Amino acid sequence: MAVYFIRATELDECIGCGACADICPVDAVTMANERPVVDNDWCIGCGVCAVSCPAEVISIKRRLERQAPESFTHLHQQIKQEKGLELE
Repeated sequence: MAVYFIRATELDECIGCGACADICPVDAVTMANERPVVDNDWCIGCGVCAVSCPAEVISIKRRLERQAPESFTHLHQQIKQEKGLELE
C-alpha cells in the first residue's frame, strides 16, 4: 500500500489510556500492558490518533523508505504494479 506517513510514539511519556487504540480507523493500534502497540504495516498515518492523544505523545512522521510519486499518473502506475495488474 502506498502510505507515506507513520505514527511515532513517545512511549516513556504515554499514560496508557488507550484512546489511540479506540479511535484508530483501521485498527492498527492495540494495547498491551497499558502501552500502545502499532502495526506499522497496517498504519495509514492518518493522524487521528495523534489528535486524540490526551498526553500529546503521538506524532506523525514521513516514512523515509517511501518516496512520493512524481504525479497522479505515476501513483496509479505504482498501485497497478503493487496489485500485479498490467500497465496500460
